Amino acid sequence: MGEAVWRYPFKGHLENGVMYLGKKAKAGLVPMTKDTFYLFLVTVVPGNSWKEDDQLTRLLRGNLEEFGGKIGELRDQITDPKLVIYRGLKGKGVRTAPNTKL
Repeated sequence: MGEAVWRYPFKGHLENGVMYLGKKAKAGLVPMTKDTFYLFLVTVVPGNSWKEDDQLTRLLRGNLEEFGGKIGELRDQITDPKLVIYRGLKGKGVRTAPNTKL
């Protein structure tokens, strides 16, 4: 079990970043420049996190189905698989020294 991070860029002005917590994922919007921002999504990925390039837009849109509002509006504009940035993450956990309280 691991996680994956998805990103997709958009043109437009976004003053502040926002994050939404869904039942299965976390999504948000992050400003990059005064004229661009990106949508991000963090998902849980069971097993092998590899995805074929030609599946990325369909999978990203599907993973965003639980979100409405601005995320839902942008979801329908995700059409170019070359713009999808997808990275699988492998967690290493947190190591603490013996007798350390968190």
